[in-house]
Amino acid sequence: MSNTANTHPDKHSEELESLLDLDLSSETVDPDSTEHTLSDEDLTLYNQIPEEAISESLTETVTALPLTVESSMPFSTQGKRPFAIANSMAQATNLENLYQITVTELRKQFAADRALIYQFQSTTHGTVIAESLTAGYRPVLGDAIAALAFGAANTESYRQQAIINVTDTAAAATTPYQMQLYQHLQVQANLSLPIFLEDRLWGLLVIQTCTAPHQWSDREIALIYQVGTELTLKLQAHALQQQGQQEVIRERLLTGLVNTIRNSADIQQVFEVTTRTIRHYLKTDRVAVFQFHPGTNHGSGKIIAENVNADVISAKDVPIQDHCFGGAMAEAYRQGRFWAAADIYEQGLLPCHIDILSQFQVRANLVVPLLQKDQLWGLFCIHNCVGPRQWTHTEIAFVQRVAAQLNVALQQADYIDQVNEKNQQLEQIATQEQLITKITERLRQTTDLSKTLQITVRDIRHLLKADRVGLFQFDMATNYGMGEFVVEDVAAGVFSAKAAKVQDHCFAEDQAENYRKGRFWVVNDVTTLDLPDCLVELLSQLQVRASLVVPLLKGDLLWGLFCIHECTGPRQWQDSEVEFVHRIGAQLNLALKQADYLDQLQEKNAALTTTATREKASKEQLQQQVMQLLTNVRPALEGDLTVRAPVTDTEVGTVASAYNNTLQSLQKIVLEVQQAATQVGETSQLSQASVSSLNMEAQQQANSLEKALIQVQEMMNFTETVVNDAQRVEVAVQQANQTVQSGDTAMNRTVDGIMAIRSTVADTNQRIKQLSESSQKVSKILSLIGHFTTQTQLLALNASIEATRAGKYGRGFAVVADEVRSLARQSADATTEIEQLVQEIQVNTAEVSTAMDNGIQQVATGTSLVRDARQNLTAIVEATAQISGLIQGITQTTHKQAAEFKDVAVSVTEATEIANQTSQKSERLTQSIHQLLSTAETLQASTGKFKVG
Repeated sequence: MSNTANTHPDKHSEELESLLDLDLSSETVDPDSTEHTLSDEDLTLYNQIPEEAISESLTETVTALPLTVESSMPFSTQGKRPFAIANSMAQATNLENLYQITVTELRKQFAADRALIYQFQSTTHGTVIAESLTAGYRPVLGDAIAALAFGAANTESYRQQAIINVTDTAAAATTPYQMQLYQHLQVQANLSLPIFLEDRLWGLLVIQTCTAPHQWSDREIALIYQVGTELTLKLQAHALQQQGQQEVIRERLLTGLVNTIRNSADIQQVFEVTTRTIRHYLKTDRVAVFQFHPGTNHGSGKIIAENVNADVISAKDVPIQDHCFGGAMAEAYRQGRFWAAADIYEQGLLPCHIDILSQFQVRANLVVPLLQKDQLWGLFCIHNCVGPRQWTHTEIAFVQRVAAQLNVALQQADYIDQVNEKNQQLEQIATQEQLITKITERLRQTTDLSKTLQITVRDIRHLLKADRVGLFQFDMATNYGMGEFVVEDVAAGVFSAKAAKVQDHCFAEDQAENYRKGRFWVVNDVTTLDLPDCLVELLSQLQVRASLVVPLLKGDLLWGLFCIHECTGPRQWQDSEVEFVHRIGAQLNLALKQADYLDQLQEKNAALTTTATREKASKEQLQQQVMQLLTNVRPALEGDLTVRAPVTDTEVGTVASAYNNTLQSLQKIVLEVQQAATQVGETSQLSQASVSSLNMEAQQQANSLEKALIQVQEMMNFTETVVNDAQRVEVAVQQANQTVQSGDTAMNRTVDGIMAIRSTVADTNQRIKQLSESSQKVSKILSLIGHFTTQTQLLALNASIEATRAGKYGRGFAVVADEVRSLARQSADATTEIEQLVQEIQVNTAEVSTAMDNGIQQVATGTSLVRDARQNLTAIVEATAQISGLIQGITQTTHKQAAEFKDVAVSVTEATEIANQTSQKSERLTQSIHQLLSTAETLQASTGKFKVG
């Protein structure tokens, strides 16, 4: 058989070399970047460390060969070194070359079939990082192999044995699994030497024979001890060199991180730079910053910053639920606990933790706490995903120092947030003050309160960034049991409650008086309160999640409520916001009171204007009529008693009628006087002495009779007018009553029809909302199916990976996993199509619901029109009452006429007495006829001036 060694390196040995031989020379320094990378000059530190320091350190740290082991060596080999192998190992240029020289020379010295170096990745598994193999046997370089394949089950077992000597694997195998591992390696005899670095079991130096069992001699055991000691010295020297280099790198990285924190106010940028820098330095698969969700008792959170290997799935922004973490574990982390697991499957983790970590392909992890204000804010996580990894004390200490700097960054970010919050609060207060001043001025100067209030609620909603701002007015007739939003401004997509009647009997019973006295309501999340069912239903109808409500007063009367609603989710109302809303409410109270005063003033002004206009028109008309009357009767002043004034049914017409009666009476008197004067002239010669006295008495009688005649004529005309007016009023009242009865019947039919339409529209709208809710439930179910599909794909992918690792034994399982992943994709596609159909249904349902809401608003408009019609009927009733008042006036006038008739009777009585006196004195006319003659002549001369025909 040939002794040719298998010296080809693979990617695993290259990664191992890169882990131990840190070389960042390919990285460049960006002068504008906040990251700080290192050049070859920074990393080449070996020559800077004195050789005396290296030798002293090696003397103190080499622990691979305990005294008990040395004492068991053959006496002839104690204190000697295999110079040939040592000289060859001294020629190594790097670790990989050192490993290969060691296994190659060792296999030659032993004339064995395989020599290898095995490095532990966890307590039970590791990787073959160097191998020298006789041709014809299966190579295992780069393979991850259980430690049981080399004689012991785990690192603890290897610690307890100086060397593991297996002369016959068939006889030594204690389990079928161990026998299977031996067969896989084709090994017949095995000699394993544990390699320790700083009290840490680093790996194994292994010699194997594959052709037959082998009894290992003392010389061979001593040789492997000596080679192992030489390898340990080289590794210690390299480790010390690496420690010096790494310490400089770590200090520079920390300095760069500190500079980044000092120069950046963006905590997210600090996280991104830190995760990228630390992952490149530790050469791991993922570095992430995990933040706990506030208020979840550290039971959930997400990764907010991450730098991940391209071959590993990203965990950023994925919600993580970990109910196992809270409680005592969170407190332990707050006090400084950290977690370092070389292999999560061998640390005794709870299944819930295993499930979370495996979801993101984590195999080894290092976790340290992140604190803010001495509270556990989150976790700084280092993940190794390709396989197990032993975390060194230096790495753990370094990560803790990085976390400490991130804690400083969190404190700095918190301080900056507080400053920004204070600035925002001050800016918000200034903006609020400006808006309050603007609204106050606008309300004082407005002549259109409704339009001004609409602009006001819009400005307030935009300032507070709320979903709804509205003014709710109570219907006083319902004792605060009903009302409506008379002014409202809502965000897009939020249900509008304007003009919709709202019933809340709970408010009328319990809260009205409290709100009138100044109570207000501030709720950050209505779902957290134990509210009455009626209020829960009302808030659900209005889509309210958080609410801020203050009372609106008109004087001492509770007029309504000033409402600020958040509909999309909970909201923490700030004290400044509550104070701002109170101040706006006070201004609105003044505006309502001012509007009430203005309405009263406008009503009074309108009434006064109407009265003044009516009186002015009446006065002008009366003046025109009087002027016309005077024009018509002016010839009577010149003696023409034949003129007459036009008679109308107005007051002036009554005066004209009196003028006409007077003129007619004067005309008649003048004629009579003329006739009497003629007669007197004829008889004056006989009774001249009595004529004068008789004429005077006759004149008195004529005056009394004239008064009586005028009064009687006036009463007759007035009575006739009253009768005519009463008849017309009676007809008008009858017609008005018929009209009112017909209108009332029609209104009843209209109300019944509107109520039927409203009921039908409301029922239809309810069914549409139920359809919308059902479609939303379907969407939730589809989302759940989509989540199951995603999980199925992820599980299938993990199964494929495991099957690939299993090699040919897992090919069948890989085919099944591919089929499962294919079915999951088909299920996801079908789910997507169904979601699109459901979204179309929801869109159409929303459009129909909007149309139904418009229908309800139109019905509400119809109801308002009916209400206006009822008001008109009420006006007719009031007019009928006025007519009744007129009828009463007519009755009073009739009574007055009766009194005037009595006065006429008295006047006639007086006329009779005068006539009797005239009769008595007529006897004396004869004696004074001679006086009548002269009087008659004078009278004829005077009456001759009048035109009577």
